[in-house]
Amino acid sequence: MTTFGADKEGWRAFQIHRLNILMLAGPENSRGCSNADLFAWSSRTYPFFSASILHQGFEDFFHPTKEMMDELSRILDEAFIAKSSAPTVYELERDLGIRHGDSPWTRSTLINALRYMSLCGDRFSAEFWQSMIRNAGAPSEANSFFRPFDPSWDADPN
Repeated sequence: MTTFGADKEGWRAFQIHRLNILMLAGPENSRGCSNADLFAWSSRTYPFFSASILHQGFEDFFHPTKEMMDELSRILDEAFIAKSSAPTVYELERDLGIRHGDSPWTRSTLINALRYMSLCGDRFSAEFWQSMIRNAGAPSEANSFFRPFDPSWDADPN
């Protein structure tokens, strides 16, 4: 993720664009921006499943990145298509190299990515998501990706 490196002007433009989008938070039908997209912009998670073009030109400022979201999506798709249970969050942390620190992923970026994907609604079943935290297979903060979307909490620009 680029923050204040070589592209300070791009970062500033991203932040202005991001804050303008977050100002749309309100009843979903009145704003033209999905809950998933609002969460993605708030958490700086690449909106991988978005039909919107709002994120075009700002790809370098999201973390997790488009490539990271594609990797996670493929892992989850394979488990879902195979009709196996979803990998637990701890298994994902292991598979993505989070525990050893040799990965662009962190626990918080993984949980943000899962939260975004769960807000997309029709990608995976509720049972699939629930199986990710089965048998104490997830840190307590991972339970947050199941709660209903709340713009005052989930679309906080800070």
